[in-house]
Amino acid sequence: MRIKLSFDDIKLLFKFLDKNNNGTLGYTEFTMLLEERWRGIDPHTAKQKDYEVFHRNIFNDKDLKD
Repeated sequence: MRIKLSFDDIKLLFKFLDKNNNGTLGYTEFTMLLEERWRGIDPHTAKQKDYEVFHRNIFNDKDLKD
């Protein structure tokens, strides 16, 4: 697929994606171009959430503070 964008279009897209207005695009911001991310079905994010739930089930707060 070939998409032609003007320089102004690219600047608008960058500004839209740069949610924290720091002049850079991080992983989270950049991957919002992917359908999986904006639909909320990103496999990386889902795996991270699964890991966090697993970690919470194994360790309680007391274990993490020691």
